Amino acid sequence: MKQITLLLICWCALGCSKAKEPTLTNYEKVLPTASIVEKDTALATDFGKELAPEGDCVFDTSTYKFTTEALRKYDKNIPFFWDKQTAVAQVKLNSTDSLLLHIGGCNHFTFTATYITDSAKFTNTDFLVKKAKWLAKSFFSQGFDIKYVYSIDNKLYKLEEPSRKDFKWYTIIDTDTSITDHTYHGWTVEKVGAKTRLEISGYVN
Repeated sequence: MKQITLLLICWCALGCSKAKEPTLTNYEKVLPTASIVEKDTALATDFGKELAPEGDCVFDTSTYKFTTEALRKYDKNIPFFWDKQTAVAQVKLNSTDSLLLHIGGCNHFTFTATYITDSAKFTNTDFLVKKAKWLAKSFFSQGFDIKYVYSIDNKLYKLEEPSRKDFKWYTIIDTDTSITDHTYHGWTVEKVGAKTRLEISGYVN
């Protein structure tokens, strides 16, 4: 009888010690996994949003979304690199030329396209005007594509007095006197080292 009682006591002690074993802490628990591609896509889609308090922005600030949509509309298979620091898509067009594109904003919804080529093109005005038209026609929307193409085709632009020899600014001659929230900045041409940078831009207030 004593032996049975002793066995029961031992069995109870073992059972109680098991019941008191500590559970896994939060960092030890296995969390649900997700596709790496899904994670990267979500991060990239949200990245372009400007750091402004929610509700303070006039426009949807998903810069990555608007910029990549414009690129893929031009060429659905176009390769590009997304610069997270500047919220700009970088596209290598060929061995010498490249494109920078940024579409979006907070208080101003901006369209900015930069065409980078060799420095010898700085004096080739016809080539650069055609490239300005190509940039607006290919990647802009919301009327900026139509307005710029029309202005260039009808020579409704002028070269402003240069502030330095390696910089040119072409402004739009706007014959439309109606009130608009669209601002057309025109385009600039700048020689930077061994490169020529052509930049065309506009924004919605």
